[in-house]
Amino acid sequence: MADVDPATLAMIQKLQREDLEESGALEEWRESTRRSDDDDYCPGPAKRAKKRKQVAAKKETKKEKEIVPAAAVPIEPIPAPDAADDDPTCSDTESDGGNGHIAHGKENFFTAAVPTKKKGTSVARGLTLRALIKEGLMEPGQGVLRVEYKGHVFLGDLTPEGSICYEGELWESPSSWSIHVKRRVFPDKKADDGWKSVFYVTEDGEKTKLEQLRRTHALKMFGFGSFEKETANAPKAKPELAAPKTKPELAARAPAAEPAAPAEPTEYAKQRPKRELKKRHWLEHDLEGHEMVPMELFCGSPGSGEEGSQPFGVQVSCGCQVVMDVHGFMSFSKEIIGLLGGRVERTQGGRPVVRVEEAFPVREIRTEDDTINVEMDPESEVEVRAKMADAGLIAVGWYHSHPSFPAVPSVIDLTNQLRYQRLVREENGLEPWIAAIVSPYNKTRPAMESELTYFYVDAGARTEGKDTELDRDCRSMALDTATSENTAFAAAAMSKIKMIKEWYGAEWEGASLWEGQTTLKDKLLHSVSSRLPSCWSDAMREAFLNSLNHLLV
Repeated sequence: MADVDPATLAMIQKLQREDLEESGALEEWRESTRRSDDDDYCPGPAKRAKKRKQVAAKKETKKEKEIVPAAAVPIEPIPAPDAADDDPTCSDTESDGGNGHIAHGKENFFTAAVPTKKKGTSVARGLTLRALIKEGLMEPGQGVLRVEYKGHVFLGDLTPEGSICYEGELWESPSSWSIHVKRRVFPDKKADDGWKSVFYVTEDGEKTKLEQLRRTHALKMFGFGSFEKETANAPKAKPELAAPKTKPELAARAPAAEPAAPAEPTEYAKQRPKRELKKRHWLEHDLEGHEMVPMELFCGSPGSGEEGSQPFGVQVSCGCQVVMDVHGFMSFSKEIIGLLGGRVERTQGGRPVVRVEEAFPVREIRTEDDTINVEMDPESEVEVRAKMADAGLIAVGWYHSHPSFPAVPSVIDLTNQLRYQRLVREENGLEPWIAAIVSPYNKTRPAMESELTYFYVDAGARTEGKDTELDRDCRSMALDTATSENTAFAAAAMSKIKMIKEWYGAEWEGASLWEGQTTLKDKLLHSVSSRLPSCWSDAMREAFLNSLNHLLV
C-alpha cells in the first residue's frame, strides 16, 4: 500500500469520526481503536454494558427521528454515498480544464488556467452544488449564479466541479461567495446564507434561489418522488419547489420508468447566441430622470490600467465621511449637496489615486420638488471653492443625499456626474472625479448607520458631440474605496457641523422618533460613531460624540 499523505489521512479520520458520531457508533469505534492499540486493554463488564446501553439508546433515538412525519423532515439531507464525493483525496476543485473568471466576458473557464486562490475550501458535510449538478438541477455556465444586494448585481460562474468562479478565485460554497461580494458593498456585514441569497439563472433568464433547488433535491433524497413528478404520498410542496420545466423534445425521448440521460446538444443549441447578447441595456428602456440605475463593479486592481479596472484608486478620510453623514441626517425630507476637496496623486508604482480629504457643504437652491431634486446655489459654490483653495485642496468630487430611498444613482445623477467628469478630463484621458450618495432614513434598510456609496460613469468610447450625454456605452459603476483614518479632523469637522446646524436647525427635529424609542438624533450619533477612526480610544470617541450631542441640542 502506498504511503498516505499525513494531511489526507487526518482528513479521512476526521470524516470517519463525524460519520460515526452521526450514526451513534462513535463510542464503539473508540473502544475498538483502543483495543487495537493496546492488546492488554479490556474494560470491565460493567463499563462495557454501560457503553452498549448508550449506543443502543442513540440508535433508538435515530430510528424515532427517521419516522418523523414528512412535514418535519429537514431540508439539508446528506447526499447519497458517492465514491468521488466521499473520498477526501478526490478534490472537487481539480479539473483538466480548470476555471477562470469570465464574469466580464474575458475568458472561458472551461479552457482557462486554474486560479491559484481558493476560498471556503472546507469539506462540505451537507448538500453541495456538485450534487445539484449531478442530479440535473443545475448546469455549469458563465454568469449563471447571481447575487443582488443594495442595488448591486454580482455574477459568478459555475464550474463543472461545483465551484464558484469569481474574479479569478474559486469559492467552494454559496455562502462564502455571497458574503465576500456583499462585504464589498457593506464591509461590516457579519454573515450570510448563500443558499437563500444566491440565484441560479437559466438560459431562458428565469431566476431560482439555490434554496428552492435544495428543497427539490431533498424531496427525492427522502423518497418523495423524482424531479419530474412527485408520488401521491409526497407532501404538498410550495409552488416554488416545483421542478424545473423540461423541454418538450427531451421529455418525449425520456423513458417512462426513469429520467433520461442528458442528451447531446442539438445544432440549434450549439449555435444559439450567448446569454450576454440578450441582456438589455438600461438605456433601452424609457427611463425617467429620477429612475435609479443599479451599479456594476469594476474588475482588477484600481488604477492598474487593466481592461475593465477602476481608472484610479480612491481614499476617503474619516472626517469627510463624518461631515457628509451629519449633513445628510440634518435634512429629513429634502436632498442636500456639497463638494469633495482633496488631491490627485500617484503612488510609487505610478497608479493614480484620488485622496478625498474634506467634505464642503454647499447651500442648495429651492427647486420644484426638493425631496427628489437638488441644485447648488451658485454663490455658495463660489465661496466653498475659495475655502477649498485656501486649504490647499482642489475639487475632486461631489455628494448629495437620498433622504429616504436607497443610495443608488438616478439617471439625472449619472448625467451630472458625466458632465463633471468631462470638465476635469486630463490629456491622458483620466477623469479624476467621484460622486457620493448618503442615505440616512431609508426604511427598507433597518441598520442604524446611514448608507454611503460612491459611483462613477464608465463612458467607454464616445463620439464627437455626445461627450456629456448618456448613451449605450455608458455604465453606472460602483467605486471601490478605502478609508484614510486621519485623526486630526475634529476641529474642522465641528466647525462645518455648526454651520450645518445653523442651516437646518429650525427644521430638523432630532427628538422625533425613528423606530421604537430610537430618535433621529440617536440614529445620527450611532451612524457617526461607526465612521470615527478605529484607532481612537474609547475616551476620544466619547468626547467627540458628547460634543456633537451638545451641539445638536
